Amino acid sequence: MAEQLGMAEQWGMAEQLGSWAMWQQEEARQGEVFERGRHEAGTEIKAITYSAMSIREGEGDAEVFVIVDI
Repeated sequence: MAEQLGMAEQWGMAEQLGSWAMWQQEEARQGEVFERGRHEAGTEIKAITYSAMSIREGEGDAEVFVIVDI
């Protein structure tokens, strides 16, 4: 799981594969490394004022809980 979180910072484009349920989201991510000459840079985002994250790794899977206030 740690390897995937580290790689996520390098992904310039990611496709969400999954669906939302009441207060839950299940998804998988895929993407590619950002290359400035190939990909257009987007708009900057306001700083995060609150965040919380919890990762529970199990045998063969992991649960990630994230709260972000932007």
